[in-house]
Amino acid sequence: MRGVFWSSVLLYAAVLVVLWFVLPADGVVLHSGLSGPDRWGSRGEFITVMAAVGAGLTVLVDVIASRLISRVAITSPMVNLPHKAWWSATPERSARAQRMMTADCYVLGAGTMVFVSLMAVLTQFADPWIALTTAGVGVLALLGWSVQLMTRRYRPDNAA
Repeated sequence: MRGVFWSSVLLYAAVLVVLWFVLPADGVVLHSGLSGPDRWGSRGEFITVMAAVGAGLTVLVDVIASRLISRVAITSPMVNLPHKAWWSATPERSARAQRMMTADCYVLGAGTMVFVSLMAVLTQFADPWIALTTAGVGVLALLGWSVQLMTRRYRPDNAA
């Protein structure tokens, strides 16, 4: 899953490069609401902010997935995991849960990077309602994925 995440980071960088060449120097949408764009700025400001957002997300996801998850014990109060007692009962289960959480973190990170890439394009070129609908679909997808994680993915092997 780490490769999928880094591919999404490269996609995000490519989107920003293309937007640099496609967007006008001035008059770039920086924020849009229900009634359409309500804050405008320069291409440089837009790309700088979006690059900072992408860099921050990349560092956050990679630090959590590659360093933090493997260093925090499953039994720690910092870990919120369904069926925690079952997962922490043996070292093998704990290691498996950590691998699963790492993979899930990278999947969430990749989905977020793709979503932010799409929103960067849509806020510039699409009707505001298309961007808002896409944002709503993204939020619903995240909620659905979260429910699946909490109800199915981490269910103990011996559960019905």
